[in-house]
Parts: sequence; structure tokens; C-alpha cells
Amino acid sequence: RLWLQNVRRWASELESAVREGGPPRAIEAPGTGVASDPEALARFMAAMDNKPAAQVEAVVDACLARAPHAREMLDLGGGPGTFARAFARRGLHATLLDRPEVIELVAERYDLRSIPELSLQSGDFLDDSPAGEFDIILLANITHIYDPATNTLLIGSLVPQLRPGGVLAILDFVRGVSEFAPLFAITMLLNTEQGGTYALEEYTRWLEEAGLGEVRCTSIDLDRQLVTAVRGS
Repeated sequence: RLWLQNVRRWASELESAVREGGPPRAIEAPGTGVASDPEALARFMAAMDNKPAAQVEAVVDACLARAPHAREMLDLGGGPGTFARAFARRGLHATLLDRPEVIELVAERYDLRSIPELSLQSGDFLDDSPAGEFDIILLANITHIYDPATNTLLIGSLVPQLRPGGVLAILDFVRGVSEFAPLFAITMLLNTEQGGTYALEEYTRWLEEAGLGEVRCTSIDLDRQLVTAVRGS
């Protein structure tokens, strides 16, 4: 629904964006402009949570296939905790990290504090390292917000929190694999100064530069792929 609300505006601004190589006017990245508006933030969280159950379970399955003995996972920037809750249902201890205003809202709206297997952390993941060590760190719909340099730094900053043998998983639209990636790249061009969609080769380079290996790409559906890599023992 959020997508449809913006299609007409994006279409009118596309020519200018292509010509200028960026957003035609100052536009905040998706979700960042709603922090001061609780109602808008609640709508955005509801949109984030509106995922097909099969898609969510497929992501959990793919992560656990690579880390079958995982006990602790981190849902980085996970908003309503859709994936954190799914991992908790599988018996893992899940940690949800997001901005303070997000955690405050979703903790109550989704009754997250009643889930024994789920912990909440408030912070900006670009500035604050998550507390704890994890067997799985999931970045779902995060990397398309940022440019390659920021993604390189972000991935590198997470490796110390990943246990040996642990898996870093990135859910996003992989250019050259996802049928939706080209269209979503236009969305990022129109809405952000630095966002975009990236090819598997780029993800592989970022992950390997961070010291991770065994990079794999698993299609969750026609649109989204899960790129995973393992920290060596």
C-alpha cells in the first residue's frame, strides 16, 4: 500500500532523477521520516510486518540450514520483529535491535516483551554495536538503503559479534537475480541519496572483505534473495 501511494509521484519525478543521477529533491530514505510521527511510524511498521508467512519461514529455514546448531540470533533493524518472532518460535533466543522510538512502539503494539525468547535492544546500528554474540545475524531489507561504502563498514562492524561458524544473512533484492531489483533500484534513486540494489558479486566482495566465506545466494521467491556467509572457526 505504501508502494502504491508513491507510484504517481515517482513517475512524475523519474526523468529528473535519471538526468540528475539522484533524487530530484530532498527526500528521506523509506521509513526515516516517520520517527517523529507515531501514527506514521505505526503504519510503516504494519507495512513491514505484512509479509507472507511462507516467505518468513523460508528465510528462517535457509538460515538454519547454514547454521543448524544456532542458539542466538540478531534481527538487525528488524522493525516489528517479524523475523525475530519467527526465530523465537523455532526455539532460538532472538534479539531485535532498532532505533529507540521503533522499539518503544513495537514492544507494545506486538506485545514483544511477553515473548521469553526475545530480547530488545535500542540503538542506531550504524553507530552502536549490538550487545552480545550471535550464531545468526540477519539484515533484512537493510542494504538497499545504503551505498557500498556504508554497507562495507556495516558488515565489517558486525563480524566481531558473530560467533565462529556463525552466519551473516542478508535478505534483499539481488540485481541480476531478482526480477524486481531493477524497478526497486528506481525507487531508491528517487527516494534516497545513496540507496540502491546490488549484484551478488558486490555482496560477495563486501562479505569476503569482512573475513567471511562460503557465500551463497538462495532465492526466497522471485523477488527476494538471501545471501549468506560464514565466519570461520
